[in-house]
Amino acid sequence: MMRLALAAISFSALIAALPAAAQDAEKPIDQFARCTVGADAAGARALLTLAPGSAESKNAAKRLADKKGACGSVIKRPGEPEVRGAIAERLYLDTYATPPAALTGEPAPFQGSGDATQAMYDVTRCAASRDPAAADMLIRAAAGTAEEKAALARVVPAVGRCTPQGAKLGFNRDQLHALVAEGLFKLRGETPAQ
Repeated sequence: MMRLALAAISFSALIAALPAAAQDAEKPIDQFARCTVGADAAGARALLTLAPGSAESKNAAKRLADKKGACGSVIKRPGEPEVRGAIAERLYLDTYATPPAALTGEPAPFQGSGDATQAMYDVTRCAASRDPAAADMLIRAAAGTAEEKAALARVVPAVGRCTPQGAKLGFNRDQLHALVAEGLFKLRGETPAQ
């Protein structure tokens, strides 16, 4: 019950931020991701195989965002989570032209990483597995649109259902977008016949 209340509060905070986001054009981080995936898709995919927050992941993200490279010159010192999220979203959109089918019946049991430092990644990957169609809607929706608002109305409760009892996690809109993109990209990559 508490998780659902937290999810409702979080949803209200996310929706309140939408009008300002609607005015954004493609952000520099999105330009960076488009450039990076186009120039080094293998390196971009390799980044997402590394444990988020690990030294290896941080170093790989830093190499991809290096200012000396053509793609790194469009952004100002992004952190590893921003790089991962933008790349995951770009890889997802480039790989999957069509949304996944809506789930029928009960979703498969979810197995998290078992690593408390990966809680946000586990929860959003779980949410993507519980409502992949809504996760896809969120990734494809432009910021601040009615489509994004509708997707958030479905994704946020899925996040709440996946959050362990007593855990407190906070996401802003961009973080939720990024983490759901990575979760759904991995989920669809694990599922045959996509």
